[in-house]
Amino acid sequence: MSEIRGLVFPGGFTYGDYLGSGVIFSFIVRTGIESALFNFIEKKGKILGICNGFQILVRLSILPFPGEKPSVSLEVNASQRFECRWVPIIKNDALLGNFDELPNKFFLPVAHLEGRVAFSGTEALERVLEKGQAAFFYGVEKPSMKYSENPNGSQNGIAGISDPTGSILGLMPHPERILDFRQYPFGPEGFKEPVGVSFMRCFFKLLEE
Repeated sequence: MSEIRGLVFPGGFTYGDYLGSGVIFSFIVRTGIESALFNFIEKKGKILGICNGFQILVRLSILPFPGEKPSVSLEVNASQRFECRWVPIIKNDALLGNFDELPNKFFLPVAHLEGRVAFSGTEALERVLEKGQAAFFYGVEKPSMKYSENPNGSQNGIAGISDPTGSILGLMPHPERILDFRQYPFGPEGFKEPVGVSFMRCFFKLLEE
């Protein structure tokens, strides 16, 4: 891991999520490369976790505060069912400055059963909001708790969280599923390129720092 600058934990229901979202994979990481992973984080290595990858980062206590006691979990959707739909997303630029290529508002697909962001207490939630670590929200004009704008009932409409430095990002929506305009059901809407392409370019720009 000393030779790499970035890691991506993708979506995909690792090991079938049989014991819960990302449980088995996070156990394997913890017993195998946890020390190397936290050394990578201390050296400002960049990490992206999408859907199942976000769940794994949370279970490893990497998000929202690396190495601290877990304060966030991704619970079963408020609808109590698997949600597969396109949802409106609002970008928060507070920490993720290199994501300026992304439009402020766009749509992304979600596909999960356990994606409801839930904080263990108000202190952790307040820390995340005050430090700008809530990187993405569900909503059209403002963060929403309305179904189906918010597909899972996440607290404060939070769709993605970063660490305090902005080097680690986890989100439930899938930017990697919109790499071609033909995958976008709403039309280009003036975008120069598919949102997923812009998103991935922004992440890899972080690796150039």
